[in-house]
Amino acid sequence: MIAKPGEVISVDGKNFTVGGGIWANGNSSYAGLFGTVTEIRDGVDKGTDNDAPEIYCAFKAPENESFVEELENRFSKLSGAQRALGDIPLDSVVMAPDMLEPVAAFLPEASERLYALCFSSDGNNGIEPGTLGVSTDTGILLRLMSDDIENHVPLTLTTSTFDSDCMIFAYENTDLWDEELYINYMITPVSIYPAAEGGIAK
Repeated sequence: MIAKPGEVISVDGKNFTVGGGIWANGNSSYAGLFGTVTEIRDGVDKGTDNDAPEIYCAFKAPENESFVEELENRFSKLSGAQRALGDIPLDSVVMAPDMLEPVAAFLPEASERLYALCFSSDGNNGIEPGTLGVSTDTGILLRLMSDDIENHVPLTLTTSTFDSDCMIFAYENTDLWDEELYINYMITPVSIYPAAEGGIAK
């Protein structure tokens, strides 16, 4: 089977659309690149012996210089010879479904809303961002934040702001003999969207 433009094939919960957007995850040398699905082949129409459908992709060339250099280094190591961006095939690239993440064609209306507790800490070990939890109850996240503060060196609240459902708290280390540490916590609304419609199951 060769899928036609607009057709959808569902593999392991991922819906790939011919003509739709994709992003290469960390399972291939193309990691980090965005592109478009140009063709999907399955069954006797495949050109390889792999069990999964073949996703043919056209990737967009990166514009950031550091990203280009990183991509060139990946393919140079892979081929054992120096490769420039122009030497890397970006069109008609055959990928396995587990190497890709489909990009939804549109953003549906949010079905409900949660709140997320995120943080960003800046200490001697560098900047560390993260998410501590999500809940429909901001009171639970405030409790979670309070418990997390107890796990760090003595901290003092320096500022707290509230703006359209978003709560921001800034803490800093109060022990001059210990490491420098600054932590910002943010409780912010997170929209929840329904899953994309299924396609042709493998």
